[in-house]
Amino acid sequence: NVYNSWSVTTSNECRRINDEMRTLLESFGHVAQKRITFVQARNDARVALYRLNKRAFPLLGHTGASVPELCEKLFRQNVDHVHWIRECTRCKLVIERSSANSMLWYLSKPGWKDSAVPNGNMRSSTVSVWLDKIRNCKSLRICRRCTQNTVSRLVLDENPYFIPISIQEGVRPIIEPTINVNNIRYRLCGLIYFGSSHWTCRVVEPNGD
Repeated sequence: NVYNSWSVTTSNECRRINDEMRTLLESFGHVAQKRITFVQARNDARVALYRLNKRAFPLLGHTGASVPELCEKLFRQNVDHVHWIRECTRCKLVIERSSANSMLWYLSKPGWKDSAVPNGNMRSSTVSVWLDKIRNCKSLRICRRCTQNTVSRLVLDENPYFIPISIQEGVRPIIEPTINVNNIRYRLCGLIYFGSSHWTCRVVEPNGD
């Protein structure tokens, strides 16, 4: 899926995500020029990831790589474009701000229940509704200025090139072909299933994108 996205774009934005992604994309370039095969590119990536975290990305045995940790590693932002802020619901005082370079967003039952956004039904909501809810979470802290409740919000100072989403067990959102995040349109490029078996699919629009 990453190769397919890389092959149809002229943007260099994805190259600036982190060192692991840049190395992978360089391998894609060699594949496109027929200098190496996909198998070689895959093996090089596996060795590099194994050196970073032997537990999450084993080379031998029957245990496969952790797909969530793979997404965490490949789509992590090198720069602080993503932040969590704790904000008062009344006076809008920003109480706390912290970096959140991970770009893997989890759709889970606890995330839904902890949301500060009241609308929607968990069994019939789209991915767009889910993202709005998990980016606005309840907080137990009280505003020191006006003593009202606070919420934790995920703020994107700059939109990332990819947004990987992990759908947790028991969650069945309606998957849209496109979503808008901060007025930027994102297109679904693929799905990965990594339960008891494993499969991937590529999404191609009628115009070939």
